[in-house]
Amino acid sequence: MLPSEMRAFLLAQHVVIRQLATRMLAAAAQAAHDPPSELGEVRTALALFGDAITTHNHDEQRLLEQVLPAADAWGAVRCASMDDHHRREHASLRRALHGVVALVDPSALSARLEALVAELFSHMEVEERVLLHANVLRDDTIAIDGFAG
Repeated sequence: MLPSEMRAFLLAQHVVIRQLATRMLAAAAQAAHDPPSELGEVRTALALFGDAITTHNHDEQRLLEQVLPAADAWGAVRCASMDDHHRREHASLRRALHGVVALVDPSALSARLEALVAELFSHMEVEERVLLHANVLRDDTIAIDGFAG
């Protein structure tokens, strides 16, 4: 898979995650505003959201560790930083998702999901600027200190 194809694949997963998060937040907000409402729809949306994140995290790590080290002069540093950052972020996200699953109060669940989604969206925006940017995942080779004289 070419770097541009990896980029498109991972960004498409970000779109799906954002869509699932929006659906989940809407279901949680409805449950919080309608107390006798069933939390089943929220739990279903949360499960789909969690599965999408797990799949994306696995794909992202697998694909980017193949291409980042050779992407440019900073590739090895960027890859090491990604590994460290992902390890911490993914562990934090797993803990947050497990904590959310245990909540039964619709208002608390909705508030916690909003915070979790805001944190995740922030994480994804950083990834899109630092790891998934078109200047990083490009199909051509970048030559440094080339002389054209």
